[in-house]
Amino acid sequence: MSGGGRRRWVILAVIVLAQTMANVGPLGIPAIASLIRDDFDLTLTQAGSFLSVYYLGPVTMSFFAGMLADRWGTAKTLVLGQSLIAGGLLAASAAPSYGVLLVLLGLAGVGYGTLNPASTTAAMSWFPPNQRATVVGLKQVGLPFGGMLGAVLMPALALRLGWREAIVAAALLIVACAVLSFVVYHDPPGEALQRRAAGEGGAVAAVLRSRDLWFVASATLIFAAMQTVWMAFLALYLQTVVGLALLAASRYLGSPRPAAFSGASPSACSRIAPSAAVGERRSPSPAAARPCARSSSPSPVPGPARGCSRRSRSCSASSASAGTACSTR
Repeated sequence: MSGGGRRRWVILAVIVLAQTMANVGPLGIPAIASLIRDDFDLTLTQAGSFLSVYYLGPVTMSFFAGMLADRWGTAKTLVLGQSLIAGGLLAASAAPSYGVLLVLLGLAGVGYGTLNPASTTAAMSWFPPNQRATVVGLKQVGLPFGGMLGAVLMPALALRLGWREAIVAAALLIVACAVLSFVVYHDPPGEALQRRAAGEGGAVAAVLRSRDLWFVASATLIFAAMQTVWMAFLALYLQTVVGLALLAASRYLGSPRPAAFSGASPSACSRIAPSAAVGERRSPSPAAARPCARSSSPSPVPGPARGCSRRSRSCSASSASAGTACSTR
């Protein structure tokens, strides 16, 4: 592999790392929303609004950030986006009220709206057309991977240090990636000429007239809406309605597919975690507790159940044909 070939893969690694770290804090906040809710005495709707407000930034900024990357350069826009996210999160960690917290999360969202188009442009500009779909796909892995890391790391940090300190830690990771991007990334040769062409008035109008682009944007809108609702309220629902503790609820937010295939099911047997570890949680609703009263009902997912010993309930494995059943002591 030539020096230029190795260089582009190093740059891609930096882009993926930046995309990943940029999502750890913002997408990890829903996992610790219950702690913020208790601190500010919020309603369930208010506690679920953090991610929606954060994504207002990309909604309002992504188009203009793409224009900025075309005219100003990808390298500068890449660093600017990460700096805005980190600055918004650092300020949000010291927010004295719910309203101020929302404003600062919106500012961080503007940073992500600046970073995402720039990181896509950066990935594409360093690779030939026959590799661009692959590298953009690799770059986009950073969003779910960062969200998974945030759902795993943020609750653990928040329980040990506090939710504000957890947000600070996530912001510092982004600062480190911004410095790395500034040192390692530079625009490929010849991109300045392409930016001049992109700055011409007709280029933006041609983009807006693209029917295919509007189809893709509409499909993305529907998908992103469902995804955002899921991420914003899943952990809150599992804690307030089902009765899971914080770490258990964030596990489902961080890795739903591994949990689904591991043989563990979110049955009523695992709904109440030891209070000594994370503090008292709300009791599960009577409807949610009924499955444990049925000693002969098999678990929805076969295989050994994990972490099923909770206060007065236990799970015992029955025969392979019957699966896993719950019994009351």
